[in-house]
Amino acid sequence: MDYEEVARAMIEQDNVSFKVPLSLSAPKIDKDKAGKPCLVFDAACNTTPYRRATKDASFHAFMVTLCCEWIESKHNLSLSRDVSFPKLKSKGPISTHSIRRQSKSIISEIPKTTPAVSKARSEKPLLASAKEATPSEVASKDAVVPFHELFSEPPGPNPEFIVVRVSLPQLATVKQNIVLDVEPSAIFLCPLEGSPAEKVYKDLEITLQTRVSLNEVGAQFDLSSRVLTVTLVCEKD
Repeated sequence: MDYEEVARAMIEQDNVSFKVPLSLSAPKIDKDKAGKPCLVFDAACNTTPYRRATKDASFHAFMVTLCCEWIESKHNLSLSRDVSFPKLKSKGPISTHSIRRQSKSIISEIPKTTPAVSKARSEKPLLASAKEATPSEVASKDAVVPFHELFSEPPGPNPEFIVVRVSLPQLATVKQNIVLDVEPSAIFLCPLEGSPAEKVYKDLEITLQTRVSLNEVGAQFDLSSRVLTVTLVCEKD
C-alpha cells in the first residue's frame, strides 16, 4: 500500500482496496497535563495496521483521521485535527474490548406467501417502508442505515421480550448478504463485505436498554415483506 492509496482512503474514494476495522471504547473522564478534565477514547485495531502505523507516517496520519472521524460520528462530537502525541503508551488503563466475530448467520428465511396471504398481509404491513425493490436501484454512495422499529413486551421498564423489526426492501434474500450479531446490550446487523447488501446498506447498531439472553435469540426474514424480525428474551434480575 503506497502513499497515494492512503490518500485515496482518507478522502473515501471508491477505488480503495483495503479497510481497517477498529473497536472504539466508551468515553472515559480523565485529566490532561494541566489538570483539566478531558475525555479519553481507546481505539483498538489489529497488530498489522498498528505496526504499519509505527513505521509509516502517512499510514499513521490515516489511522489518526480514521479514529477522529469515528469518534465524531459515534458520539456527535467535533474534534480538531491539530493533534499532538504525548510520550505515553496509553492515557490511563486501556479499556477491555469485545470484538465481534463474523460468524454463520442465525437468520432463517420465511418463504414467500401465496397471493391471497400476501394480500391479507398488505392490509397491515409490518413497516411502512417495506416495499418491493432490487439492489440495483440504490448506488453504493447512497447506502443507508436500515429503518428499524423496537418493541418491548410487555411495555414498561421490565419487559420479558424485545422485538426488533428491520426493513430491508432492497434485499431479495439475506443469505450471503447480512450477518446478525447479538450481545447482551446491543444488536449489530452488518452487510457482508463484497455482497450486494454492502452497496445499499450501512451497519446498523441498536443499543438495548434491557440485557437479553444470548441463548434464546430468534431471527426470521420474511421474503414477501422483506422485513427481518428479531425476538429476544430479556434476562431476569
